[in-house]
Amino acid sequence: MSGRRNPPRDDGATLEAQAGGFHVVLDPASGAIRSLTTGDGAERVRPAGWSGLNQLVYVQGGAHSALWTGRARDELRTAPTSRCTRRSSYRRARAAPPGIGARLVVERTLQGCTSVTTIVTLYDDLPWMDIVNRITKPAPLDKEALYVAFPFALTKPTVEVEVPLGR
Repeated sequence: MSGRRNPPRDDGATLEAQAGGFHVVLDPASGAIRSLTTGDGAERVRPAGWSGLNQLVYVQGGAHSALWTGRARDELRTAPTSRCTRRSSYRRARAAPPGIGARLVVERTLQGCTSVTTIVTLYDDLPWMDIVNRITKPAPLDKEALYVAFPFALTKPTVEVEVPLGR
């Protein structure tokens, strides 16, 4: 063995990939998965006003919106204000890693985050796909939340979630 690595082949900036019976199309505005079809051709993304698998939603605000924030229940009579933000993708690329299938890499912008990189990997010989989000953000002083939405269009779903090291 020569020790040389076989690097992924760059397929350019695209929003679409297909491998192993999966076909994925990303939304250019958000970087979320706009369309996911499998071998039977059925659409797996539920169509809605802001649909998309792996849609990132950042919410800021809502101070004093829970009983443990203070003893005065009068604060809970008025609903707290909060801001909800979804942003666009600004750089994307498709690569063909040797022996893997296809990989889409999207760098996204999102309020409250320094960087957001999403990697969608489709495999030639495996019956699943991987979605990885790498998010870097500063520590907040105000109440906030970051949600990742997966509005699937499935009739009898079985979902498995893997959290590295149980965190």
